[in-house]
Amino acid sequence: MLLISSIYNIYSQCNTNAQNFYTAKKYFYNSDYSKALNEINIFYSNNKTCDSALYFLALILNKTVVNEEECSYYNDTIISTLNKLIEMNPNFKEAYYERASRKMNSHYVVIYGTKTIIEDVDRALKLDSCYVDALLFYYTLFNASYVDEKFKIKTFEALSKVISIDSTISKAYAFRSHLYEKMEGEKDDLFYKALEDINNAIELEPDFNGYYHSRGILKIENGYIDEGCKDLNIWVEKGGVDLFNIEINKYCNGKK
Repeated sequence: MLLISSIYNIYSQCNTNAQNFYTAKKYFYNSDYSKALNEINIFYSNNKTCDSALYFLALILNKTVVNEEECSYYNDTIISTLNKLIEMNPNFKEAYYERASRKMNSHYVVIYGTKTIIEDVDRALKLDSCYVDALLFYYTLFNASYVDEKFKIKTFEALSKVISIDSTISKAYAFRSHLYEKMEGEKDDLFYKALEDINNAIELEPDFNGYYHSRGILKIENGYIDEGCKDLNIWVEKGGVDLFNIEINKYCNGKK
């Protein structure tokens, strides 16, 4: 996700009249993205060397996508904007990460593959080895099956690093739990490590229903049917969508 907080940190580099910039922020916070886009374009036209203006432009463009027909156009426009930003400031780590994200969300990955996407994430991490969003993005690539098996180790190490940086990020545990299920080794040992991680995710974010689904399937696939079915029922109770009770009936045969 594009982070507006990063704009504030970098904006001090732009020693110019900031009226249009701040007006654009006001419209952005009020979800009036067309007016925000107009204001930031005016600002950028008068401040061509301001990296934060380009970053904010990409942020606003990201919010203007309203339907699937526009998605391809805006993704290309955002990528082009981020290309300009990186050319202007090759040390802008967020630009590499956001360009990777945009490429994953467009036809780009289908046409060109993941090589340049991984390169962008690697560049962001070269600038900041503790950049949590970039570290987590390795899992996005791995989970989407866009990379080979060797990437699994890199992804596992990245998730472990996230946890060492900030042990309160629930999805890092959930992602790593999923990776344990796909690793080679002693099955029971991997199961308990995966279970410990998903338990940690639930402890940190008990209202997120998806974690109960993950734990339920993990338990069921490892022979703990009754416990797993309890988790699947919690998943549904907390808002999980199981159309026609397909998963409950498949795994649990009506068990509560």
